[in-house]
Amino acid sequence: MRILHLDSSITGDQSVSRQLTARIVENLGRSAPATTSYRDLAKDPLPHFTFTPEAKAAHAASLEEFPSQLKAWRVIVASSRGGTYSNGAMADFDFQEAYLRTVFRFLGVTDVAFVRAEGVATGTEAKQRAIERALAHADSFGVRQAVAA
Repeated sequence: MRILHLDSSITGDQSVSRQLTARIVENLGRSAPATTSYRDLAKDPLPHFTFTPEAKAAHAASLEEFPSQLKAWRVIVASSRGGTYSNGAMADFDFQEAYLRTVFRFLGVTDVAFVRAEGVATGTEAKQRAIERALAHADSFGVRQAVAA
């Protein structure tokens, strides 16, 4: 299995989403032999797309590890949110997940899952519960991968 692990949070070690991505990658690696490629997009962003020969070469190098067929990929998006948008009164304002599903579908990726920690800005206890729930959800990916293999 090949894992492309991308982090993009600017909050570094304080990042909830980085905790989630690390756990997901750890679990997937335990469930099957894996090669992991990692990129921190906050520290090492992709170059802006332009049509100069130099930019084309930079993009080619950045995308070198991507297989040509994305349809077989499974994407797991780990996110953290200050509020709660997956259900309740704010559900209509959840544009993040619908947008990402659409973009990935456009690229040919139909297996998209989300691991989210919601309500992390609503108090210390709520943040801890949200992280615990999200980590438990992240733990399920290694289990499902091992069962499917």
